[in-house]
Amino acid sequence: MATTLICLDDVLMAQVEAAADGDLSGWIARACRSRLLSEQCRAVAEWEREHPVEAAAARAQHTRELLEVEAEQYARFLAEQIWRDRGGHGDEQGAGDRADAEVRARTLLAQVIGKQPE
Repeated sequence: MATTLICLDDVLMAQVEAAADGDLSGWIARACRSRLLSEQCRAVAEWEREHPVEAAAARAQHTRELLEVEAEQYARFLAEQIWRDRGGHGDEQGAGDRADAEVRARTLLAQVIGKQPE
């Protein structure tokens, strides 16, 4: 852990100590992280303003990736549901259950993003 000396005027120091509620190091660490995050957010916003086409493409790609993850989770849920509806026979879900669930989830995903299922 690094150690440093910070100089603050008396009024600011009193405000920081009151806000820190006994954890001055933790409060300063959170304040620093918050500042760094704010600066990073401003930099991203500036880049998006300067590169609107690339930013839109990046957001669309990110959305597709999130939907893919959600479709995979939904496919797992459906496979489990199919298995349970069948009475849970056997120790685990069969390949057919997983395949049926995958088709249903991919079809739903295709409807959501407006493309044909693969």
